[in-house]
Amino acid sequence: MAASVRVDLPPWLRGKVEFMRLVMVQQHQQQQREPCTTTRPPSSSQGIWVPAFPAPPGYHLRLWQPADLIARTWSRVVTLSGECKTVSEARGKFFNTYGQGLPTEAVLEALATDDARAAAATEHPPGGSEDLEEDVVPNDSLVRRHFDGAWWENVPAPHLRLDKRMCFVVHTATDTVVATATAWEGNITPEAPIAAQLHWVSVVPDHQGKGLSKTVIADALCRMRDWPDNRYSSVFLTTQTVSARAVALYSKHFGFERFIRPDHEDEDTRAWAIVDEALSGSL
Repeated sequence: MAASVRVDLPPWLRGKVEFMRLVMVQQHQQQQREPCTTTRPPSSSQGIWVPAFPAPPGYHLRLWQPADLIARTWSRVVTLSGECKTVSEARGKFFNTYGQGLPTEAVLEALATDDARAAAATEHPPGGSEDLEEDVVPNDSLVRRHFDGAWWENVPAPHLRLDKRMCFVVHTATDTVVATATAWEGNITPEAPIAAQLHWVSVVPDHQGKGLSKTVIADALCRMRDWPDNRYSSVFLTTQTVSARAVALYSKHFGFERFIRPDHEDEDTRAWAIVDEALSGSL
């Protein structure tokens, strides 16, 4: 899925821009390197470049937590930002993309039912008249009890756990997550080797225009930069022609450059021409 910051196009372009996929790459930029000052200390790694964009006043950074599985935190953010039409749709995308090592909703419901039955059996011994409520809802306590066990066994390395690479910006006064980005891995093309990927950047509209996308992107890049073995010296992202201003942000503040996929040269050249037209006079 594209990393994107949803923004309005100029009025004259609305409804006229063809939706096309774009790829951008941040190559090794040693001369421009700055300390990482997001949620982690500076690293000695010499790979991915991470500029300094700390959280603005009134906001702070945190990572995904097991409680977010129940709260549907990520799904709510990407739905409010316009990436998905419903929380249910976003929930499906969450499990399809990030579900490795996580309990499915069916498993959570089964665990909740088991816990409720065990509690009912304790409170009402056999022969009692109390019935188990039909609508059993998984809760944070249940997830935390089960999370440190088998759920992470299928994750090949500790740094790939979702609670170590899905980044959130929180509005401190309301304790509400309003932005997200994930330190991911993927392929620029099907034949290309696995590479670091900035994945699914979203900011809730009511909190846009405050620099939060830069903060959460920097945090995700910082985590990729500090992955074990300094495994990647560059990072890529995918976006789309309708997010032209996001393209400008990635380029101006993070050093991402346009990438033409060899097997999609004509398509990508046309897509970048659309972006250039959209950004004409607005940079």
